[in-house]
Amino acid sequence: MNESVLSFKNKYFGDKNFYKMTLTIAIPIIIQNLLTNLVSMADNIMVGQLGTNQMSGVAIINQLFFVFNLLVFGGMSGAGLFSAQYFGQKNHNGVRDVFRMKILIGIAIIAISLSVMIFLHEPLINMFLHEGSSSGNIQETFNYAKNYLLFLTATTLLLKNPDRLLSL
Repeated sequence: MNESVLSFKNKYFGDKNFYKMTLTIAIPIIIQNLLTNLVSMADNIMVGQLGTNQMSGVAIINQLFFVFNLLVFGGMSGAGLFSAQYFGQKNHNGVRDVFRMKILIGIAIIAISLSVMIFLHEPLINMFLHEGSSSGNIQETFNYAKNYLLFLTATTLLLKNPDRLLSL
C-alpha cells in the first residue's frame, strides 16, 4: 500500500480493538431494540387473527409505545454521553451526578408518559382514527385500543424492571 492510503486509513478508521469494543457495546442494545420490535410485531400478528378493528387498535397503541421507548432511550442516552465524558476525565463525582440525573430523567419520562397515556388516552387514540375507511367500526377500534393501552400501561407499571431503564 502506498503512503497516502495508509495515512487515510489511519486518519479515518480505528484499529480492530476499537471496533471490537464498539460492537461489544452496540450488540446488546441492538438485541434489546430488536426484541422490543419483535414483541410489537408478534402482538400485531396474533391480534390480526381476531379482526381488523382489534388489529387497528393494537397497531395504534404500539405506535404510542414506540414513541415512549424513543423518549426513554433518548433521555438515557443523552445523559450517558455526559457520564462517559466524566468517566474519561476520572471525575467520579460527575459520574455520580449524571447517574442521579439519569434516575430523575427516567422517573420524569415515565411519570409524564404514563400520565399522558392514562389521562389523555382518548385524544391520543382519536388522532389515529378517521372516517376515511368504509371497513371497520371506529368506536369498536377505539374501545380495543383503549383496553390494550390500559393493559400495556398496567404491565409497564407492574412488571417492568426500573433498572432496565438505567442500563440504556
